[in-house]
Amino acid sequence: MEWPIVPGVRSKDARKFASKFASRALPELIVFAPDGSVITKEGVNDVWLTPEFALENWRSAIES
Repeated sequence: MEWPIVPGVRSKDARKFASKFASRALPELIVFAPDGSVITKEGVNDVWLTPEFALENWRSAIES
């Protein structure tokens, strides 16, 4: 599976992304639905706290 990333923490694209989504720290994992809407800005916490359910929860959010 390919994961889209923003190249270079000091790149113009990274700064634009950080500003748009109020990124505070690295690593950052923002999960998007296929339509581009944000499912969660707390992807790192989701994976850290409930790794066995994170993907399932994100998929459920798309379906609801």
